[in-house]
Amino acid sequence: FFSVIQGLNADGRLLAYHDRSDGGLIVTLLEMAFAGRAGLEIKLDWLIDEAAEAVDALFSEELGAVIQVSREHTEEVLAQFAAAGIETCGVIARPRYDDQIRVTLFEEPLLETTRQLTQRTWSETSYRLQALRDNPECAKNEFDNLLDTRDPGLSASPTFDVDEDISAPFVNSARPRAAILREQGVNGHLEMAWAFDKAGFEAVDVHMSDLLEGRVGLDEF
Repeated sequence: FFSVIQGLNADGRLLAYHDRSDGGLIVTLLEMAFAGRAGLEIKLDWLIDEAAEAVDALFSEELGAVIQVSREHTEEVLAQFAAAGIETCGVIARPRYDDQIRVTLFEEPLLETTRQLTQRTWSETSYRLQALRDNPECAKNEFDNLLDTRDPGLSASPTFDVDEDISAPFVNSARPRAAILREQGVNGHLEMAWAFDKAGFEAVDVHMSDLLEGRVGLDEF
C-alpha cells in the first residue's frame, strides 16, 4: 500500500489523501469535504449489500484510507492497487458542488444533509471550548463563517519555487543539527522539521522520553 501511494504521489496522481481513523469512513470523507468546502455523493454499492450493514461500513475504524484522484486516472489507480494485491479498493464518492451530502445504496438514499450543517455540528464542540478559552466574540465569528457557503476556505498559492534550495548560498558544508521536540498529542512536528531542513539545518526527531531517559541531550544541538 505504502509503495503504491508513494508512486501515485510521485506521478502527480493524488489530489488528496486521508487515513481512516477516528470516526471511520464517513468522518474521513466528511473531513475531506470540509477541507474542500464541497458536497459529496457517497455510494456504498461496492462496499455492502444491505442497508443494515451501512453503520458498520461507515463507522468502522479498521485500517484504511481514502484518496482523491481525477476521473480520468481512476481505472489506472485501481489497477495499480489490484496489481499490488489490494483488492478491497473501489470508488466510494465524488465531489458535489451544491453543498449536498448524500449517502446512497443502489440509488436508495440512506442519508441526505448538507456540508454546512455537518461541518457546523462537527465544529461545535471546538467552538464551545474556544469560546471559554479565548475571546468568545472571535470564536463566534469563526464558527459563523461556516454559514457562508461561498467561502472557499484556506488555500495556498505560492508565488515562489517551493523546490528552490534557498539555504544553499548560506551553508558551506556542515548542516547545524536542530532538535524537533515532540510529545504525545503534538501536531506539526513534521512540518517544522521540513521547514528547518529547507533552511539548511539537519532536523532530528527528539521525543521527550528521549530526554527523560538520557538517550539524547539538548547539548548535542
